Amino acid sequence: MVNLTKGGNAPLSSTTLQVTVAWKDRNPNAEELDVSCFLLTDAKKVRSDDDMIFYGQRQAKDGSVQIKDLAATDGAARKTSFNVDLSKLAADVTSVAIVGTTASGPINALETLSVNAAPQGGDPVVFDITTGDASEAALILGELYLRNGQWKFRAVAQGFNGGLGPLAENYGVVIDAPAAAPPPPPTPTPPTPPSPSPSVNLSKVTLTKEKPSVSLAKKSDGFGMIEINLNWTQTGGKKKGIFGLKGKAIDLDLGCFFEMSNGQVGAVQALGNTFGRYEQAPFIELAGDDRTGASTNGEWMRVNGGQWQHLRRVLIYAFIYEGVPNWASADGMITIFMPDGAPIEVKLDEASNLGMCAIAEITNDNGGMKFNREVKYFQAHPQMSEHYRYPLQWRAGSK
Repeated sequence: MVNLTKGGNAPLSSTTLQVTVAWKDRNPNAEELDVSCFLLTDAKKVRSDDDMIFYGQRQAKDGSVQIKDLAATDGAARKTSFNVDLSKLAADVTSVAIVGTTASGPINALETLSVNAAPQGGDPVVFDITTGDASEAALILGELYLRNGQWKFRAVAQGFNGGLGPLAENYGVVIDAPAAAPPPPPTPTPPTPPSPSPSVNLSKVTLTKEKPSVSLAKKSDGFGMIEINLNWTQTGGKKKGIFGLKGKAIDLDLGCFFEMSNGQVGAVQALGNTFGRYEQAPFIELAGDDRTGASTNGEWMRVNGGQWQHLRRVLIYAFIYEGVPNWASADGMITIFMPDGAPIEVKLDEASNLGMCAIAEITNDNGGMKFNREVKYFQAHPQMSEHYRYPLQWRAGSK
């Protein structure tokens, strides 16, 4: 292990590595640290908004950087990890900045903060950051950079005034500004301005017990592709096939019940190989099932928002297919990615030893969408479908 102090650097023994930022709050109820990466040119700017990797855009287009764990529980601390393959970077990308920001309050609200860059098959490079003097809400934690053909890690710990928005703009990212009040009508009417360039939406919506729901108005052109991600912490080692586990790893599966506008009901899940269809009814499709534990992005489901008029409601759930039911240690979370909108997240933050969790329900509200946090636990499918009034018949299945 190589330990660095502020300003120090060390060579990386491999271009394939995992970068983990870990922190512990002095206040256990404090907001989490948002950790992001920026792919930068020699001018210290992104080439486009695609070069920002954060909670709303979890991997680079070239696959060089992708989020593995997002604010996952790690003992008494939390962590966000990135899988990095520097060999996939384009020739004009010469550094990767790793930053941490808070939505409210300064970085010095953190008790501990560290960055661990662990090359594949090599010694990790560790940077423990002193937070006491960090009065800003944003901190450039470290940097992966190319020098004379060698990739290195530099310990930075440089404060930045403002949060994630100003920091992203400093790197050249175009931020989606909140809507302003319309100005008085001009005279004469000016020509129609050109359409603005695509921009990054940094906002996100977290559904909690106190604020359990959010609604989206009906859109004349439909909602587009809605992507639902389930991610969790696999403890005890990687999964080994679909029947055996090493240690007490958990195989958490994503699924949903649906009700069509014509009253038809059903389920989409890997169990029973009912993966659904995106272009045809039920307009919901599960994107495969990770049976190996190799996926770092969890499981994904797509809802065809362009056909939302055919759906009455969708109940998103997860069930523990393998492993001891321990939702607290699984530290699961779903994130619903809406086109041109803020991601909506629900954390599975309540303990239970039951096998299934109803996470969130999306209902058709006069053509709009209403998202409601559920986080209710059940023994199995029959009990959940009865509770939510999905009249389905159940039998033992496998995948």
